[in-house]
Amino acid sequence: MEVGLRSELTPTQRKLDSDAKLQLEKENLAWLKEQCAESERLTSGMVDILESFEKRLGKLEETILPVYQETGNLQRRQENIDKTLTELDHVINYYNVSKEVENVVREGPGGTTLHNFLEAMKKLKGALDYFSTNNPGSIELENVRSLYTTGGSALSREFSELLKKHSRPISAIEILNSVSANDSVSGDEISHASSDDFSSISHFPEEVQSNMVQIAEWLCINDREEYMNVYANIRAHMMKKSLEQLGDHQKTASMGSQGRGISPSRHKLASPAAASAVTQENSTTPTGRKKSHQSKWLQQQLNKRMTSMSHKLEAATGVAIPVSRRYLGDPGGEDGAGGAQDSEVELFLTSITGLQRLMASEQQLMVGIIPLKWHKRIFEMITRDSLDMVAKEGEAITSRVRKSIASCDFVGVLTLFHLLRHMMTLKPLFDKTLEGCDPAVRNKYSTMLNGLQTSGTLALDGFIEGIRSDSTTKEKMPKDGTVFQLTSNILMYLEQLVDYMDTIADILGQNASYNQSILQIPRRIIPQDRPQALLGLYIQKVLIQLNYTLGTKSLFYSDPFLKAVFLLNNYMYILRGVAKVGLLDVVSLSAPECQNNYQEMITEHKRLYSQSWERVLHHIWNADDIPTAILMAPGKLQDKYCKIIKEKFSGFNREIEDISTTQKRYSIPDVELRESLKRDNKEYILPKYNSFYDKYANVQFSKNVEKYIKYTPAQVSGLIDSFFDVAA
Repeated sequence: MEVGLRSELTPTQRKLDSDAKLQLEKENLAWLKEQCAESERLTSGMVDILESFEKRLGKLEETILPVYQETGNLQRRQENIDKTLTELDHVINYYNVSKEVENVVREGPGGTTLHNFLEAMKKLKGALDYFSTNNPGSIELENVRSLYTTGGSALSREFSELLKKHSRPISAIEILNSVSANDSVSGDEISHASSDDFSSISHFPEEVQSNMVQIAEWLCINDREEYMNVYANIRAHMMKKSLEQLGDHQKTASMGSQGRGISPSRHKLASPAAASAVTQENSTTPTGRKKSHQSKWLQQQLNKRMTSMSHKLEAATGVAIPVSRRYLGDPGGEDGAGGAQDSEVELFLTSITGLQRLMASEQQLMVGIIPLKWHKRIFEMITRDSLDMVAKEGEAITSRVRKSIASCDFVGVLTLFHLLRHMMTLKPLFDKTLEGCDPAVRNKYSTMLNGLQTSGTLALDGFIEGIRSDSTTKEKMPKDGTVFQLTSNILMYLEQLVDYMDTIADILGQNASYNQSILQIPRRIIPQDRPQALLGLYIQKVLIQLNYTLGTKSLFYSDPFLKAVFLLNNYMYILRGVAKVGLLDVVSLSAPECQNNYQEMITEHKRLYSQSWERVLHHIWNADDIPTAILMAPGKLQDKYCKIIKEKFSGFNREIEDISTTQKRYSIPDVELRESLKRDNKEYILPKYNSFYDKYANVQFSKNVEKYIKYTPAQVSGLIDSFFDVAA
């Protein structure tokens, strides 16, 4: 529409309209120019102001900068003056050190506190370093050096005096308390607690220990290492003295116990029977005077095992083992030698354990006193003499054990195994303690252990040889065929070996024949079962040799049936003993047929024993029996038949009385075996005698029938019941 309106305007109107618009634009342009001119004016004013400010700043900088620089120079001069004065004071102090500390140094550490003395030595060291560097030819250097040397010598003397004054042998009670604190004894086992706990062993007071550490540190820093030799010599002497006092204490305690009635019960036998020898503590010993725990330990444990073992065997076999067979020997004779041997073993066990405790405590004591790089060398010097002393004791015991084995005296065998086990338990501790030492020192313990293991091998082999060569004569054999003393002692000995299974397995494992036998066992032996298998093989060899020896000894009996009873008693005793005390479980791994073999031997000797009735049966059970028709025929029995019947009854009476008299003297201590033999006898004899008795008892074969028919079947049964009982 607007377009339409425009088209309607006249040209004049359109011109006026355009002029009005042009005028408006001109006015706008004039205003814009005016604003631009104002902006330019303001810009020019701001530039002038900034240029004026810049000029003023430049003038200010030119004025202030020299002042700033001069102030910095003055500050640096002041600092240099202060430093110079400080250094000058420090240097002046070096010149005054000698006079300042001379009295302290010359009086030594004993004239003041160690801290003050070391501070004085520190000042001297500073002065010595200064003059050596800056004025090496000065008289002050000589004065300081002389005083410093004097102080060093004083510290060396102080260290030696502290060491000598406060070093003392560790008392036997402290060592034994340390052993007891670190060992826990349960039954017959030893378990070692932490070997680093030696709270019961105290070498120096805490203050003395601290002073020695400080002095040692100073001496080491100042290259005065000779103190370490002094330390090693004194501590070596104290360790050896401690062990000697421990030995004296043990010997005194042992003699005191023997004087109060505790005497070992031993008897030297040239057979393995002596292996059961132990010591028995007198129950009347005053409780107010006790031996130390460690010194009595071995004796108590052996007695405890022997008593327990005896009770087990009595319960298993029915054989009452008299005290003389539990503890062989009497207080006289060679008991003194046996008691001495026990005391030596106790002393050695205590010494070797105490030595380990002392060595480990010495290692701890060296910390801070001896530099780490010298620990092994100094420790070796400290322990060498003590190790040599204990090693000689071990060699002496090993030598005596070997002599005993060579003479078939097995008194020390069990203590040898106990000694071996104890030393094998200690070996890791000794290896750790002696690690890094000279091989000659480090191998001393292993040498002792190897010597004992070799003796153990000889003992095990010698025991079997001792069974083979047992010297029991015919006169000393049991007259009643009871259990052979050798048998009971061997079973007690074998049961004790179970307590040392791992120790003995280590010994047997060094024997190629045992290793070969292990491979031949049908059952696969896993590593955990290897000790049991090795001990089982050894026990099997012992039992085989024992069976052979029993067979040989049985030949001493002229009565073949007493011989059978003797073997029956021993085989039954062995079977019940090994089953009851657990030996059968050990042997079954390597010889599963062991139990069956003994049962077969028992059955066979029962059969041989039953042959003792053959001469009785000969009269009542033979081919010349009179036919029943003749006995029942009317009229008087013919004389020849009467004579036969009389001979039968007379022969039976004679033989049954003879066998009864003989077998009453036989001894069968095992109740079950005794009753089973009586039962077998009755089952074997009575049916036949009943038949014989019923057949002839009512026959008129004599005017004095009672002269011939002395025993009814019930009376025969009663006679059999009286067998194996000398009092019946």
